[in-house]
Amino acid sequence: MQQSIAFVGFMGSGKSTVAKLLAKAMDLQFVDLDLTIEEQEKQSISEIFKSHSEDYFRKIETQILQEVLSESRPRVISCGGGTILSKRNRALLSKECLVVYLEADDKLLLDRLKHAKSERPLIADKSEEELLDFIRTELNSRMKFYQQADFSIQASKAKASIQELKKKLLNYSK
Repeated sequence: MQQSIAFVGFMGSGKSTVAKLLAKAMDLQFVDLDLTIEEQEKQSISEIFKSHSEDYFRKIETQILQEVLSESRPRVISCGGGTILSKRNRALLSKECLVVYLEADDKLLLDRLKHAKSERPLIADKSEEELLDFIRTELNSRMKFYQQADFSIQASKAKASIQELKKKLLNYSK
């Protein structure tokens, strides 16, 4: 594999879990963009949002994505849920990676996110009803970006089909 593989999708879709499994299956380095940001900033994402701003976080996210993609060896990257919101990030990912959209519906996302709200600054203060509305609104607004991915796989089946995904990616050329 000559190219890095980047997973995109909504928060809670399972990008980090699936990317880590695929990296192991392909014997490639795994990079979690959010964890890399936390390590560099020495703060959790929630703390970064509180002490700085979402805009500050997005600038750091783009810088780190550029750094990760500037290294020559291919790897499997788990992008943050909002990474694709930046035109610059989308261009970088499209140019440098095979992009895989981990597709999850609103009910699966609600089930996963309602138990992890405290770790996610954009949803921390939302009721379950508000969370579902937020998920639906954001999924709808991001769909045009997700549809630009080279591949799309169902989040609910992704862990079980790592070997199949590996085979598809190895046979794909951009």
